[in-house]
Amino acid sequence: MLAAQPATVSVVTSLYRSAPFIYEFFMRTRAAIESQSLQYEFIFVDDGSPDDSAEKVLELRQTDERVHLIKLSRNHGQQRAIMAGLRLARGDYVFVIDVDLEERPEDFVTLFQTLTEWHLDAAYGVMNRREGTFVRRFLGGIFHRLMTKLSSIPIPKDQLWSRVMTRRYTNAVCSFSEDHLYLGGVFQLVGFEQRAVELTKSFKRSTSYSFTRRAVAAIDAITSLSVAPLFYLCSIGLSLVVLCLIASVLVVIQRLAFGIAVEGWTTLVIGSTLLGGFIIFAQGVIGIYVGKIYLQVKQRPLYIVESSTLEDGALESATAEPVLQEI
Repeated sequence: MLAAQPATVSVVTSLYRSAPFIYEFFMRTRAAIESQSLQYEFIFVDDGSPDDSAEKVLELRQTDERVHLIKLSRNHGQQRAIMAGLRLARGDYVFVIDVDLEERPEDFVTLFQTLTEWHLDAAYGVMNRREGTFVRRFLGGIFHRLMTKLSSIPIPKDQLWSRVMTRRYTNAVCSFSEDHLYLGGVFQLVGFEQRAVELTKSFKRSTSYSFTRRAVAAIDAITSLSVAPLFYLCSIGLSLVVLCLIASVLVVIQRLAFGIAVEGWTTLVIGSTLLGGFIIFAQGVIGIYVGKIYLQVKQRPLYIVESSTLEDGALESATAEPVLQEI
């Protein structure tokens, strides 16, 4: 009787200015997986990195053919790069993690043991303490509060990339095909049995994410996941109309009952400015949603693979329309 083959873990990560971290990331992650008597494959997705990250991965591949490089044709963004890796992953389990070592590769053991012990479909990390500068911590806190308030589903606070998932959970994630991805929300939309695990994340001073890129990513995440801002705008608009009606009635009563007339142009200027600002803001938010609809109906691909070390059959199945397997 043949012995059962050990399960395989697909490690999925994206590359952008990541060359200094690749070797250490690979060695530490491999050691963590092998400590659980598991097989592995590594899928590095080169997201148009301007440094020699791809060359570093190919050097690793010369010593271990279970290391794979997926090179995208340009920078498509981390969310799409990770989705490309997920669709190409073939393991029984998938471990998603950022390559820059801010999140510890050794946390795989904690996440995997949590998943198997509780018979979960996903175990993911959340920060036990937010690191970084005061501004970064403050703005990050605001973003997570907004996501929780505006989303139709609960979004875990301080969610990390580190996540171990079963095959059926991964297939479900890959069935999402919207143009504007926010995987932090998609992971929760999928459902199934999930559990958060508190992990420690370090903070490096240098980062490829500028304040502008973080702000754009935050706006994109909020508008990609929820239409709640539209309902809030309707409520604000209705409240302004009611307040204007009340103010108008008071002015009329003041004039007719007491003979007091409101004079001067200050009130008119303030009111016009407030109303104009609200209209511009409302049009801007609505414009974001219309723009997303415009891009979605174009049916542009989420990513384009330039080259791959995976077999042609695996690549073709990953680029085809994803199918949610029966569970």
